[in-house]
Amino acid sequence: MGTQEIRLHKARRSLVWIMILMPMFFFVLWKLLPPLPASPMMRDSFWAHKVNLVDKFDIVYTGDSRVYRGVDPKAVESVVGLKGFNYGFSSADLDSVLLERAVSYLAPRGQRILVIGLSANSFLERSEGKSNAHLQSLLRISDKDLWMRENWYPHLTCFDNHAVSDLYKFLKREHYDETYHLNSGFAASDKTPADTNEALPLYRVEFKSAKFSTKKLEAFQRYVAQLQKQGIKVVFMRMPVTHAMQKLEAEHAPALEAYWHYAEYHDQHMFNGWGDTYTTYDGSHLNSESAHKFSRNLGVQLASILDKDPRGYFNK
Repeated sequence: MGTQEIRLHKARRSLVWIMILMPMFFFVLWKLLPPLPASPMMRDSFWAHKVNLVDKFDIVYTGDSRVYRGVDPKAVESVVGLKGFNYGFSSADLDSVLLERAVSYLAPRGQRILVIGLSANSFLERSEGKSNAHLQSLLRISDKDLWMRENWYPHLTCFDNHAVSDLYKFLKREHYDETYHLNSGFAASDKTPADTNEALPLYRVEFKSAKFSTKKLEAFQRYVAQLQKQGIKVVFMRMPVTHAMQKLEAEHAPALEAYWHYAEYHDQHMFNGWGDTYTTYDGSHLNSESAHKFSRNLGVQLASILDKDPRGYFNK
């Protein structure tokens, strides 16, 4: 056997071993890698479900990330017995674009309740094209891509990408867990270690660069009045945050504070989550346990508004 043939034989043998060992290597690596605290595939499917809804609901909850991380429609339903969906988005603006879509998912008959999370961040002045940027970016996704994300991605989580930083955070015992509830629009969230001051400097920067818009608030008031004339029950809620965050928002948005008290005085349906009852993981968003607690308390409030008995509330 010549030298060239020997080299060719060795190369073929090496290739065979590579083909045998590579799948084994990746299988072992996949088993050894720490589980991802949140699945990117499930996250994409979560948002695809949210903007591609078919069902109608008795209650729709809308607002910013505090809402979609803090209100569990299933927990509310366990108390008040009404089916709901969480139509919240990151940095959501409470304008007609968001509210019209939220209202469109209310059932044509029945209670027809729209629960709106009020926060200063939802009425900031933004440059053209930046209003409801998260929602708008999702609406630009093609129907074909949305269908793929909605129907296939939940079955492809084994292909979620790991990054070196995931292993680093795992070794340091740092993780940000998110569980996406596709059929209710709720994302249960926890962060380890929790830091209740983490979000405060981010909001300070945001409020310095963007003024509170009284025009947006006035437009919101007019839109809410129109909905109420249509027989829709509108409920305002304040998502729980730390005292430091409450103070910051009150200072930046005194007009929103005045509107809250005005609505309260005029018997608007409301639920105020501000206080010491709940726990956030960053000062602005509820952890999963407090989200469940808040949602059940919200259910009790809605039952009171509807003159219903909160079923099973005192047994859970």
